[in-house]
Amino acid sequence: FRGSLHILLRLFFLFLFGAIESMFLISSLAKFLHGGYVTVIIAAFIGAIMYIWYFGNKVRDRREAKNAYVRLDEYISMLSNLSHDDSVPLYATNLVYMAKVKYNKFIKRDILYSILDKRPKRAHAYWFVTVNVTNEPFTAEYAINTYGTKNVINVQLYLGFKQQQKVNVYLRQIVHDLIKDDTIESQPQEYTTTPGRDVGDFKFVIVNDVISPQTQLNTYEKWLVESRVWLQNLSSNPAVWFGLEYADTVVERIPLILGSQNIKSIQRTKLK
Repeated sequence: FRGSLHILLRLFFLFLFGAIESMFLISSLAKFLHGGYVTVIIAAFIGAIMYIWYFGNKVRDRREAKNAYVRLDEYISMLSNLSHDDSVPLYATNLVYMAKVKYNKFIKRDILYSILDKRPKRAHAYWFVTVNVTNEPFTAEYAINTYGTKNVINVQLYLGFKQQQKVNVYLRQIVHDLIKDDTIESQPQEYTTTPGRDVGDFKFVIVNDVISPQTQLNTYEKWLVESRVWLQNLSSNPAVWFGLEYADTVVERIPLILGSQNIKSIQRTKLK
């Protein structure tokens, strides 16, 4: 009996509040054709962007190759050897990648592919910079991990949501700090307008994903990921976002391959 009473009370309140809300809805619908549709269109547009951004990331994370991330610490010796290999032309004194390093060790394979495979980029110091936006408005802190070297540095920047992301300015200060406490080697410049300069040049690299034709997704998932990447590239210029518009910055386009791959072979034949 008590259970039936609870059900009746729930139905009573459901119909009561449903009737009240329905009256409000009907009275508001009269305003729809007199300008209310503008609010609905704006809300639908914002909702569509949020949907694409959220579920596009979900599809990408789910369908990305298992080896998309590698351990940075497993490539330390290779990067150190390249840094000291005089047979490879010097690309930059400080080569800086704006790349998220997860859990202090995992980094996208594309980043190391850019350094080692495309054409070896020799630098005196390799910097992997992650910008973390904090809930405090004016946080300006950093932490580093050099993995026991003097030329491979993982930098975690913690910047408040009101702080300007002037990465090149912060990084110069960090380099000065690390040279001062002998964490990294000095970078004296023979040709300079600033006598006694101990910090070398910087080359910033930003890696942008581009959907590869080899991506194997169904139509809906492919549309979601392509729309997500398009929104990301449309929303802001990464160089401007990180405060690098006046720095020596290179934007590299890396193909994003998602889903299982059907590798097709080609047969050799005689000239016709």
